[in-house]
Amino acid sequence: MSLVFVLMARDISSKKSSLKKRPLAVTQADGKPFIFYQLLAEKESWLCFAGSRDGIDFGNVCEKAVLTNFKKMPLEAKNYNNFKISKKRGGWFLTYVEQTNKGLITHAAESTDLKRWKEIETDKIPDSGFLVPNLSARGRPVSGWKSKYALYYSDKQGLQVAYSKNFKTWEISKTVALPPRNGFFDSGPLSVLAVEKETDGIYLIYDASFAKDENYQLQIGLAVFSLNDPEQVIWRSEWPLFEQNFTDGAKKKPVALGGAFLKDQIALYWWFGGKDLLTVALPRFSVFGKTTGTKGGLARKVENPIISPNGKNYWESEATFNPAALYENGKVHLLYRAVGRDSISSVGHTASNDGVNFLEREFEPAYWPREKFEGVHMDNRPIVNRPFLAYASGGGGNGGCEDPRLTLIDDTVYMIYTAFDGWGSLRLALSSIKLADFKNQRWHWKKPILISPPGQIHKNWVLFPEKINGKFALLNSVSPTISISYLDDLNFKNGKFVDSRFSGASDRTHAWDNSIRGAGPPPIKTPYGWLLLYHAMDRHDPNRYKIGAMILDKKDPTKVLYRSRRPILEPDMSYENEGFKAGVVYSCGAVVKDNELFVYYGGADKVSCVASASFDKFLDDLKKDAEIKMIMRTVKI
Repeated sequence: MSLVFVLMARDISSKKSSLKKRPLAVTQADGKPFIFYQLLAEKESWLCFAGSRDGIDFGNVCEKAVLTNFKKMPLEAKNYNNFKISKKRGGWFLTYVEQTNKGLITHAAESTDLKRWKEIETDKIPDSGFLVPNLSARGRPVSGWKSKYALYYSDKQGLQVAYSKNFKTWEISKTVALPPRNGFFDSGPLSVLAVEKETDGIYLIYDASFAKDENYQLQIGLAVFSLNDPEQVIWRSEWPLFEQNFTDGAKKKPVALGGAFLKDQIALYWWFGGKDLLTVALPRFSVFGKTTGTKGGLARKVENPIISPNGKNYWESEATFNPAALYENGKVHLLYRAVGRDSISSVGHTASNDGVNFLEREFEPAYWPREKFEGVHMDNRPIVNRPFLAYASGGGGNGGCEDPRLTLIDDTVYMIYTAFDGWGSLRLALSSIKLADFKNQRWHWKKPILISPPGQIHKNWVLFPEKINGKFALLNSVSPTISISYLDDLNFKNGKFVDSRFSGASDRTHAWDNSIRGAGPPPIKTPYGWLLLYHAMDRHDPNRYKIGAMILDKKDPTKVLYRSRRPILEPDMSYENEGFKAGVVYSCGAVVKDNELFVYYGGADKVSCVASASFDKFLDDLKKDAEIKMIMRTVKI
């Protein structure tokens, strides 16, 4: 079947009301996207191409195309569907499907100018799909010969690859190149949206959308394949590059038209309900430049773990983790949670000049349980291990002082920590010490006070390092929204508590942080706002604590200005998985030293570790990452 596109300009603006348009496919030429569509009148129809400079407005001019078969007889586009256009060496390649009495038949054609198409005599082409543009002949050997062309297409098993030397004969791989993944956003049927060959791999964007009840969840994934083997996955997105829910969208039966890899973006298109043509533009380089690089924005230090349990000290013989951090006068101080053989949590101190090698480590705790709400004097109840509460508090099942955070305001160091009575109460407590005493390890702490209400379990509260609008600012929740209490003082007299409304639920259903746990270290002031690190989990990757980053507005920190689209740190190392709780990176402290951001964290609830990044680059990357705001827009043709 020969496709001959004889392009002639046709002004259709005056006849807009009497003409209907059926978008068929999307391609690119000269750095612009083109839409291939059918123009329908009462008694006749045409095939049209329309280009756009901005990917949104394709104008009202139809570049008329004529589709003919081998006998040069015109064919009606209404008899065909699933059109897909790919770039290839020296031109373009088109596939489409015909419905016949014998079933579905896939056809193909090629063109050198998008004006005249010639049918290709093909055998066993499996389905309409996308070629890998400009694939080298060094490609994957198939049945003893080198394939020149690779075609990605979809079937019930996932995304498949077919190979050909000349478009006439095709051999289908027996391996599923990209199957659905249980427990991830792409657990259902997949379809190819666009394919491009980049310097570091074959980039394949796929549609993983699904209908549920009357709603339609549109979501896009990305996989990167080896240039030497189009079936070898070298990277795959763990969450959608883009997602959007359409109420009543299932009724509209969306049709994916494909996409165009342009200079700075990738424009993807869908036809909704025979009415709306929608597009979303993905940044081409700011997203994909990071996909195969180092995961996250922090680099672990080779010295990890920097603090390990000390069997010679009974109070820190089992675990030393979740350190708070304070940088003062060229020295980094850490207060870390320590668990001993008695399963009680205390707080140890160590210091370092370089932020990595902590050689100044004390033999006695810097802070230890002193109050009833910390597990002391429990009415002669026997000390027993209670596995559930022990796990919930990260070890230390007999009570104590857990997960400290340090904030320096003026000449006072404030410490917020979780007080566990060893029985059933987890509450936030506050103590403080003068900076001069802190620096000289004179541990004259003020009597601790409880700041969270009784009968409620709260963790992860942090103080801002300076007053905001003349008041102390206490961040007590990051989910479902940022919640901050503004206080005249930190005395908490007369039974005063901070009321917090934490919920781990998130509206980021398919994002990596769809189950948010809470704030990490106290916020750090930057030129762009307050840098806040936080802990979160992914329900599709359960039981793995990860760390993300956001920047809050300086004047109103309840406003999130920037937010990382992926974790900055994940539990991938052995020391983050071999401990009391596997799969945990949990940060309570961070400092900036010599323009380097040091993030201190607990690994697997057993050891203390550090990861770092250039502070300026980290902020710049966070802003760029968060500035990727992909909005679906309506297209005019």
